[in-house]
Amino acid sequence: MAIPAVLAAGGYQFAKSFGDLPSDLVMATSLATVVSFVSGYVVIAWLLKYLERGSYMPFVAWRIFVGLALIFLLTTGAV
Repeated sequence: MAIPAVLAAGGYQFAKSFGDLPSDLVMATSLATVVSFVSGYVVIAWLLKYLERGSYMPFVAWRIFVGLALIFLLTTGAV
């Protein structure tokens, strides 16, 4: 559901700034867009395939670990 919104927002920003970009940056932006789309698609496809046979438990454990580490770092003033 987010794909149309992201494409519209990206297209709008690109159209607004297209005239201000040198031609080499237009090519770099286009390449970066394609690479990010492909890598995002591959990661989402892998995650959905994993969840068909696996569970959410590794993600739950990771979120709890990162949350506790962040709470610890915030309370000690490290962050």
